[in-house]
Amino acid sequence: MKSWLNEQRVDTPSLSLMHGHGIYETLLWRGGPPPAFLHHIERLNRGAACLQIAPPADGAVLRSVQATGIPSDLLARVRIVLWQGKVGGPGVHLVQWRPATEAECRPAPARLLLGPKIRTIESPFFGCKHLGIASDLALRQRAARQGCDEVLLRSTEGWLSEAATAAVVFGMNDGTVGTPALEAAPLPSTTLALAEARGIGLEPLLITEADLPRISWILLSNAVIGARAVAQVQGQVLQAPPAQWLSRLRACTGLAD
Repeated sequence: MKSWLNEQRVDTPSLSLMHGHGIYETLLWRGGPPPAFLHHIERLNRGAACLQIAPPADGAVLRSVQATGIPSDLLARVRIVLWQGKVGGPGVHLVQWRPATEAECRPAPARLLLGPKIRTIESPFFGCKHLGIASDLALRQRAARQGCDEVLLRSTEGWLSEAATAAVVFGMNDGTVGTPALEAAPLPSTTLALAEARGIGLEPLLITEADLPRISWILLSNAVIGARAVAQVQGQVLQAPPAQWLSRLRACTGLAD
């Protein structure tokens, strides 16, 4: 297939990539891989198996990131993309990076809007950080139009699942601290996986919109922010999360308070 971009002939991208048949990981990098790097590689490989894409060879992604020449004293935001190359051929991975900003690594407390019931363990992409995130981005834009920063998505059964771009940690009124159980269909979090490996216990929770009054505080967590406090959800004002939870999760991304 021949392609033109802005009236210029270009090489045709893989149809697999153009159709969103691929997976990706995003992480911070400063002088070397972050603490959760192996968890990112494990999730990338699980996603490759799910989509039947040949995973990168052992150590290939690490070598690719190192080959980009990121300055050792710079905090960089790195994106790794894997997709199917030629039919029957090996997977192809791409590494991109740019300097990370203070605003994205230390964002202000978020306001959450309750989102639709769209997460399901029946999805063929369950457990994959796949490229087809247009619906999640559209829901975030909808939340922004209503004065919110993020959308709290639910499973088809109504369980609170995850934010569009982050895992969630709930601090309940009874002192329980947990994250949505597998049945709620969240994407397995690399940051929370490392936290668990470090002995930071999180209870698996199955809670619904009706349980919002039972929630004392909420944290959003991903590999860039580590942890972000939530100021309110669906108009309900929340308490500030304990400082130790913020620092523990931020440490899992290599960030220090």
